[in-house]
Amino acid sequence: MRKYLSITVVALMALVAFGAFGAFSVAAQGGTPEAPEATEPAPVATEPAMGIEATEAAMEGESPLILVNNQLVAHGDNWPGAAGMAATESPDMAATEAAAMSNPTLLVDQVVATEPGFVVVSQNVTGAPGQVIGYAPVDAGTTNSLEVILNPDPGLITPILWVSLHNDNGTLNEFDVTGESDPVVSVDESPVQVAIQAAPSIVAYDQIADSGTITVRSAMIDAPGWLVVHADDNGAPGAVLGQVALDEGVNLGVTVNVDPEAAGDSVWLMLHYDTGTAGTYEFGEVEGADSPVMLGGSPVVTPISLAGAMATATTGDLSNVCSVVTAGNDVNLRSGPGTEYGIAGTFAVNSSARVVTGYATDANDQQWWQLEDGNFVRGDVVIASGPCDGVPQVEGSAPAPAATESMMEPVATEAM
Repeated sequence: MRKYLSITVVALMALVAFGAFGAFSVAAQGGTPEAPEATEPAPVATEPAMGIEATEAAMEGESPLILVNNQLVAHGDNWPGAAGMAATESPDMAATEAAAMSNPTLLVDQVVATEPGFVVVSQNVTGAPGQVIGYAPVDAGTTNSLEVILNPDPGLITPILWVSLHNDNGTLNEFDVTGESDPVVSVDESPVQVAIQAAPSIVAYDQIADSGTITVRSAMIDAPGWLVVHADDNGAPGAVLGQVALDEGVNLGVTVNVDPEAAGDSVWLMLHYDTGTAGTYEFGEVEGADSPVMLGGSPVVTPISLAGAMATATTGDLSNVCSVVTAGNDVNLRSGPGTEYGIAGTFAVNSSARVVTGYATDANDQQWWQLEDGNFVRGDVVIASGPCDGVPQVEGSAPAPAATESMMEPVATEAM
């Protein structure tokens, strides 16, 4: 069964924004923006409060929706696969690969629009859509396998990209980059837009490390590599505290063992390629081995706080209780264990962990966690930690007869 990512809105916190943003012209049949003026490359920050699987923007029936998977649109600057291709591929294959990399394309699995409009791809800037780097027109109805050609100029593709559905309210078939005449489509006051990982990147959240582990929601890398935890050295990555191997693609729910005392109040998470002896971390010990992943001239790295962001007023410490955080994006809280129950609220992506008091299964054998406030969240859209095996099974009350569904329940994307 295919699994998709779709969201309404995601709260992100970026370490740095990306330079100045230039205006660009558009064509009637869709296109890519002209390059902005050159700027000094900023450190590539991945978002500590944004993720990739499980969200709730897919609407039932004819309501607008976007379904799109995380996908690799841009390689790291020092991607080891480039050297391998040059050595093994025929000239024709190498030329084809070079053409694909010089004309990056983002694939949108499905779009449902109630009127003609545009699918727009934008940079991520401090947790929201920024400069538009590509768009494609869509007709009213359902469009499958839509390709959006992106501006190939270096530095424009950020690790996280936003994919949005816009109306065509201005000049027909001409997208207004300002969004004033062609605004983003909204459903129940929530924009139909998706944040995805599109290049080597890290998605993590502030947490406590008293148990000796740090959990990363998602790490995307374009070759086998490492997620490395560095101590904070006066606001910069310092000594290595621990590392774990990564498979090529999206790695979900990655945990790294660290010494809590050595970690202190904050650490830096960094991606490295595995270019030396396979499966052995050798950066700093073997010359040229296992270098940091570079994107736009800077390492893929992000800081997170370990200063008790997951503590609650009632427990003070969640290390000895079962708790959950969102698996990547805002998700629905429901009044009972199933999509037939009404939406009772939202579990925001940047929220602190929630204490689990019980679990239940629905008619499809899908597990749901009951939270302290009595509401439920589906098990595959959150990351659980702590002693969850001992949580008692509970029963949900009968759903209200008038309850209706305006949103499909999210489904976690699969690791690539």
